[in-house]
Parts: sequence; structure tokens; C-alpha cells
Amino acid sequence: MSVYAQAAVQPKEETITVTAAPVAQESAWGPAPTIAAKRSATTTKTDTPIEKTPQSVSVVTNEEMQMHQFQSVKEALGYTPGVTVSSRGGWPEIAG
Repeated sequence: MSVYAQAAVQPKEETITVTAAPVAQESAWGPAPTIAAKRSATTTKTDTPIEKTPQSVSVVTNEEMQMHQFQSVKEALGYTPGVTVSSRGGWPEIAG
């Protein structure tokens, strides 16, 4: 290495700090961050994980409704597994 190379000013290393925003916790009363909700208050009236609910629960999230472009609650429920929707007299009947 030459004397000139040794005497050259070396660039100062730059420190970069990376921080992440805290992950929002899903709530039974708030919007689900993904298409698959993990919590519901429908069966227990409390903020409970769906996997701890002692019965079958289906949640149609806002994201899912927008993705499928449902125009009515009847359309959204008709897409839900295990639910059959039929109209009689203008009122939907749900069996499932």
C-alpha cells in the first residue's frame, strides 16, 4: 500500500437505526387485519380467539366483502360455508 493510500481520509462508517412499528393486536370488535379473522365476540360476548370457541364460527371480514364485491348481506352469507340463504317475502332465511 502506498503512503498516499495510507494517508487518504477513510470514509466514516454511517450508523443506520431501523425501527418497526408495533403490530396492531386484533380485537373481536375491531377490523381484522387479514381476510381470516382470529377473534370474535359473537358466541361468548367477550374478545375470544375463534379456536377457543366451543362451536363453529364463520366471520366475513370487510376485506373479504370488498374482495368478492358483495352487494348485500344475503350475498355475503351465501358465500359462507355451511350457511344456506333463501328469500321468502323479502326476508332472508338462514339455515346452517
